Parts: sequence; structure tokens; C-alpha cells
Amino acid sequence: ATRRPKSGCSITHNELRPNVRAKDRIHAWSSPYANSKRSERSLILPPEVIEWGEKLAIAGLADSTKEAYGAGLLRFNQFCDMLDISEDQRMPANEHLIVGFLGYHMGKVSGSCAKNWLSALRAWHELKGAPWPADSRLIRFARAGARVSGAIHKRPIRNPISINHMLALFLALKFSIPFHCSIWAVACNAFWGCRRLGELTVKSIAAFNPTYHAIRSTHILFSRHPDNSPKAVSFHIPWTKTTKQVGATVTATAQTATLKLFCPFNAMQMHVRANARIPDDFSLFAYVDDHGQPHHMVKSVFLTFCEKIWSDKGFPLVQGHSFRIGGAVELLLAGVSPEVVAAVGGWTSLAFLIYWRRFEDILPVHILKAYDSSQISRLKTSIDDFQKTHKIPD
Repeated sequence: ATRRPKSGCSITHNELRPNVRAKDRIHAWSSPYANSKRSERSLILPPEVIEWGEKLAIAGLADSTKEAYGAGLLRFNQFCDMLDISEDQRMPANEHLIVGFLGYHMGKVSGSCAKNWLSALRAWHELKGAPWPADSRLIRFARAGARVSGAIHKRPIRNPISINHMLALFLALKFSIPFHCSIWAVACNAFWGCRRLGELTVKSIAAFNPTYHAIRSTHILFSRHPDNSPKAVSFHIPWTKTTKQVGATVTATAQTATLKLFCPFNAMQMHVRANARIPDDFSLFAYVDDHGQPHHMVKSVFLTFCEKIWSDKGFPLVQGHSFRIGGAVELLLAGVSPEVVAAVGGWTSLAFLIYWRRFEDILPVHILKAYDSSQISRLKTSIDDFQKTHKIPD
């Protein structure tokens, strides 16, 4: 049965815009211009050659990107339908139509949302072989305007996970339960490894894909110091938001002394032992239930479990990205150099500086007050030195 579209997401379908899933629109939705170009290519190339090339081009996009692009194409075509813009004018779209589309939504959506819609239109044009006004100054001005007018829709600052969050979670877990061991392993590796939660969990059971998610047979390195004490735990993830298919190595340093409770080395070992019966082709942080059945660690399941514990303690709302921020905060305030923290979390030098230079704005007041003034001063100095070392201008 065809699903009923969400409120505001309906559109009249036709042969150019078939009723497909959001992530399939970038490929399935077309235009008279695109069809004409395809017909021209069909005169000199077999149809299967054209289809193979189109599929390959689309394969480079993650499902989440295709879904975001699908949303942008929906909004653009809704706008054109509303104003009776002809199909021929929608592709190639001239700069005035594009800017008018953004202008209609001025102040209604965030700047990042408008940027994503613009990226969707550009990708749609380029994949269909249509020209795109890439050098348009008018579009650049419009993007800046969308960013300013959409500021009221900007997401609130994400509260970072703190050591207090980790302690509350630890005390609420029962490590005789495999699910709890998996929860703790994800939390410790996301925190000390400064990783996005989506890199260690799966969005949904159906969304699990070894192309994007580390599997149980992934080699886990438990490195030790010469005296045999734990040094770090590391493993490869096949995909990240920035490196794409190159992936990354997650490295979480073992913790000692007062932080030994939160050691990712020990957490990972507990998870591996408790969930030893997980099949090799399941996700890395999968767990077994009371009946011995394997389950992927779904991001929403993980967050719901943690948030219940933290809300009961009166902690502020957090999100998946909060682990990455919180771990970086802890490492920076402990005196770890920005270069090392940037490498651990997979930030480029410029992205790291842009994100952390205004740390006073990123971190809530109650987090800043948890550290003494000398730590905060040292953090500011290290960020300033980082900028100078990498010759990044103000």
C-alpha cells in the first residue's frame, strides 16, 4: 500500500515525478530537458550503458544525503506547482527562479535547510546533465540572506556529555546484561573517541549496511603499555560524514586513576565477552537479548535508554552529537593538544578551529563553572596557539 505523505509533503505526481521514496527522487524525478538529453545519448550509446553510468553516479551519495536532496526537490517542485511554473523552466532553472524559491521560504526555514535545498537542486541538475549557474553572485547573496533570515530556526546549542553524565549512566547499568554492556561500550568509545553517535550505531534495523557500519568481525586492537597496562582500544569504521568510503580509525585512550570507571578499553572488552554470540556479519555493537537473539544497536534505542537515566537526574537534554563534543571538552581541558584532539575526532584543522574557537558560546555556563579559571585560560591559550601554528587567519 502507498504510504500517506506527511503534512506539507504532498505533491501531484506525473510521469516526470513518479511517487517514489524521498531518497529515490534525485534519480527518478526528471524534466523535459533531462529526457531530451537522455534521448540524445541513446542515439550513440546502448541504454544499459547510460543506466550503468547513472547508477554509479548516484551510488556515491549516502542514503541520508539522498533523502535530504529528495526533500529539496519536493519543496522546489511544490513551489513551481503553486506558481504554475512550466516543467521546461524548472530545468535548467535560471538564477532568478532559484533565488525566488529561496526568497519564498525566507525566515521560514534555517540557513542550513536552505543550503541543503540549494545543494539538492544543483545535484539534480548536474546528475541530469543540465547547466547550473554555479558562478551566480545573486545566488551567493541569496544564500547569505537565507542564513541571516533563518537564524531564528537555528538548532539550540547541544549540551555536551560530561563526566557526570557518564557516572550516572555507569551506576544505572547492570553488566550482567549484554544490552547494558553494549550501551556502555558505545558511550565510552563515542565519548573518548570523540565520534558521532551515528558512526557507532545504526539508524534503524533496516538501515544496517556493512558499507557504512562496522561489523562484528572488525579487528579490534587492544594495545598495551610495556608494563601490560591498558593503553588504548581502536578499530576501523568504514564510513564517516567527512571521509566517506575511506572511513576512519576510532581510537579511545584507556583511562586510569579517578577515571578508570569510564575506561573504553575495559568497556569494549566487557562488550565483546558479553556479546560473544553475535554473528560476524552483524553490527559491531550489536547485543543479544534474554533469548540469545542478536539485535543491532539502534541510535534511537541507545539515546532513549540514556536520556531516561539522565532526565531522572535532572540533566539537560542531549543529542547524539553531545558525546563528540563532551569527549573533546574533557580532552582539551585535561591539557591534550588541539592537534591530537582534532586527529582523534576526525576534524580538519580549519573545521576544528571554527568549531572550538568560541568555546565559551558552545559550552553552557554550568559546564564552564565546573572547571577552574586556570583550566579555561589554558584552553583559550591552546586554541589561540593552534590557530597561529596552522596559520589560520581570523
